[in-house]
Amino acid sequence: MKKKKWLGKVIIILMIALIAAPEAVSAGSYSQSFSRGVKYMCWSKSQVLWTTSSTKITKSYATQQRSGLLVNLKGMKKTGMSTSKTHYYDSKTELLYGAQVAGVTLGWATTFIDRFTVTHKGKSSVKLNV
Repeated sequence: MKKKKWLGKVIIILMIALIAAPEAVSAGSYSQSFSRGVKYMCWSKSQVLWTTSSTKITKSYATQQRSGLLVNLKGMKKTGMSTSKTHYYDSKTELLYGAQVAGVTLGWATTFIDRFTVTHKGKSSVKLNV
């Protein structure tokens, strides 16, 4: 008799726990970053941050940071290919080789365009020099 009462109590507790447990929600906050160059001399970092619900990206934004004199940040722009489930950002960074005096580059400059792809499932990738 004692075993049956104990088993009944365990079953009741498990049922209450299953009913009272919150439903799992597939949502989160994510970030993807990429850096290029030598810090304090010619360095840049591009980063995309985004939040998701279970079905779509609810918010995303992009930032760039730099360190040194030999780098120009040209900005990050969301592309027209973006959908509610996938966002694409192009990051433009210009690295200078030589010096820039009064807006004139003595030497040469190289512009890199890197594409960030982020999804509502929290996955991301960066394609370099697209």
